[in-house]
Amino acid sequence: MTDRKTVLAEEQRAVDYAYACYEGRFAANRETFRPSEVTDAHAGTAFIPDVAPEVRFEGDLDGEALVIARVDDMDEDGQAGTWYIGRRNVRNESYDTFVVNWQAPQAIEWMLRRPDDPRGMTLRRRLRCDRDRVRDFRDEIKIVPPRVTEPAPAPPGEEAAPPQKAAPPQKAAEEATEKTAAPFEGLKDFLLEDLERARDGRMRDIVETIQREQLLLVSDERKGVLVVQGGPGTGKTAVGLHRMSWLLYNKVFKTGEVLVVGPHPGFLGYVRGVLPRLGTRDVTAVELNRLWDAPRGSDPRPARLVKSDARMAEIELLGRSISPRTPFPRSIRPAGPDTVTIVPAASALRDEAVARARALASPGDDRSVAVIVPEAWHDDVPALRAALPRGGRATVLTAAEAKGLEFDHVVLVEPAGIAARTPGGNGLLYVALTRCTRSLVIVHADPLPRMLRPATDDPKEGDYVIDAPAPETQADFEAFVALIEAAVREERRSTVHERVRHALISELYGAGLLPTVDSPTADVICDGPGGKALYEVLGEGGNTYRRMRDAVLRLLEIQHAEGEPAEHRYLVLPEPPAEPWAPGVLSEAFGISVIWRTTDGWAGQDLANALGEPPASMT
Repeated sequence: MTDRKTVLAEEQRAVDYAYACYEGRFAANRETFRPSEVTDAHAGTAFIPDVAPEVRFEGDLDGEALVIARVDDMDEDGQAGTWYIGRRNVRNESYDTFVVNWQAPQAIEWMLRRPDDPRGMTLRRRLRCDRDRVRDFRDEIKIVPPRVTEPAPAPPGEEAAPPQKAAPPQKAAEEATEKTAAPFEGLKDFLLEDLERARDGRMRDIVETIQREQLLLVSDERKGVLVVQGGPGTGKTAVGLHRMSWLLYNKVFKTGEVLVVGPHPGFLGYVRGVLPRLGTRDVTAVELNRLWDAPRGSDPRPARLVKSDARMAEIELLGRSISPRTPFPRSIRPAGPDTVTIVPAASALRDEAVARARALASPGDDRSVAVIVPEAWHDDVPALRAALPRGGRATVLTAAEAKGLEFDHVVLVEPAGIAARTPGGNGLLYVALTRCTRSLVIVHADPLPRMLRPATDDPKEGDYVIDAPAPETQADFEAFVALIEAAVREERRSTVHERVRHALISELYGAGLLPTVDSPTADVICDGPGGKALYEVLGEGGNTYRRMRDAVLRLLEIQHAEGEPAEHRYLVLPEPPAEPWAPGVLSEAFGISVIWRTTDGWAGQDLANALGEPPASMT
């Protein structure tokens, strides 16, 4: 069996060749259409962003990977061949197709084949690339040709046994399908990894992770209206934009016959880069309210002139004479400086929302944060934005402006104000609640809408809200946790730290345990035979007493952030302690054990329990 390193090296050579052919075309264009030597329209192609690819000077992938998959299949003449699927068509020096655009009919047909019916395809391999570097691969279809077993030589005078026949193609495909990973495993490998990426304020295409059901919608050839329905975050916008690109690529429509309609400018800005990265340009995009003229007044011109005339001031005096009690009364009591102090709830609410957003937008964190407010706060949006950290990925927008967007963290302000909007207030609140991919914080002064209150068997408990002092803000605690998370992300960039951490994880898995390895604050958490254990891994140079002492404080902070005490706490060193007395001092002073890597395994205090082995009394 070919090992993964060999496969990755083979695919890397193919991707390098694809990029060489792709970029070679632009190099030839730069040489052919040099502005200094020509004076016609070709001289300006370097300055025209939407020029045809045939005369473009530079690539237009915008940092995305060119190649996404490999296919081994039969050509029209029945000959086996290898092709790659990618974001652009690429031809080699002989003008043979090396990379097939994913929107081409042949590429669509390849990508829609099922493992249980490959129809002559022997390999379909998804590639995970960072631009031109192959990081990983996954074989969705892999048919290994069956071997024909030659019989052993027969003794003299006896007939040789006939050779064993190979399994029929369909049976071979079924057997190979059993060895091919289930679809959900591929989802876990590539799609979930993509979903975990930080949102940077722009929509990404789904070419690398598109699922079969999505591709069926994108490439549907039936005529008529296609309606894509689904809840927030299910990929409706992505499917719609990829379908538009597919329709234009396959010349079902011309560019001038397509219109993108978005609910608001923020949505159009969010999706602006998707179509160009898919190779589609010159598509007109407009806001929904731009499709018709603004509403006009119904008063005729003479009436409008009268209403705006200065003579209307006399009408106001007549109104006071006819109905003197109608105007709102004005207080005539003197108001001293200490008579009444009013603190608007909205002001405290704004401060709390900003504090929450600032805590989430911690330094070094590249995840996006959105503060979503009711439409009544529209005039306050600029001031709220100014209060957020500059240069970060934090923004403020109304619930209507959040349609179609997604963020890592969302701070939702006054949901009752959103739900009160009619018509469609509850639907708008639902949209606002589902804009986050990682965390949702709700800040409110008014009672929560009924649909957000906890369910209860007692109607009175659900019908009434008791006034109570507002709880103390958690912004300070969240800022504390954010600092720990930032430090953990920085530590995990160290190869020494990660090598030791994964060695520990491997030991715990080997002991039959299921450690928590993706905590944003702790390196490793594990419920073992001796109780819950918390591990802090140190990287390069972490075997000195000074570093260990600092790590003890970090471990105590992590335990506080996690909110649950651990029965056992360990420092995990990359090598034996520089000061042999240090582990004993830390154990006596803080109750924290120290273990470390050795050339042939592990050593340290309470080692068996640290590596998940049951206590002697349990064996």
